[in-house]
Amino acid sequence: MVSLTQPEVSTPSNRLPLGVYVLAALRGLDAALLIAAALGIRSIVGDDLLTSLLPDPSWIDPVYISLAVLSVVTGIGLLTGHRWGWAGTMLLTGVGLLSAIYVYMQGGQNDLRLLFLVASAFYLNQRVVRERFLGSSE
Repeated sequence: MVSLTQPEVSTPSNRLPLGVYVLAALRGLDAALLIAAALGIRSIVGDDLLTSLLPDPSWIDPVYISLAVLSVVTGIGLLTGHRWGWAGTMLLTGVGLLSAIYVYMQGGQNDLRLLFLVASAFYLNQRVVRERFLGSSE
């Protein structure tokens, strides 16, 4: 007998959108740049402004290393599809946006970083990405 219904096509719901892989890779790049700044290999735009906010400028290296570790951990969380990976990436994106906007308002040129952070926030808040990590909102 011929069936009139369409056969169900299984779509892998576990599959991550391509942009998540890109964001995880960029989290790794961000971590590498933070480590390079902590080691004195390469400075970060606005470094002098950010150190002026700290009570002791020698705290900047541990801050950079901590942010690098968090960046790697959240990148792994994104790749493994965990809710905390999405939330941690959003938190780091928000902190990055605050610091990038502050540096920009003080005259620093960090347009590429600001663009990356804004694009990341918008991408992570797309319905399909948000639902993938947080579940259906309905």
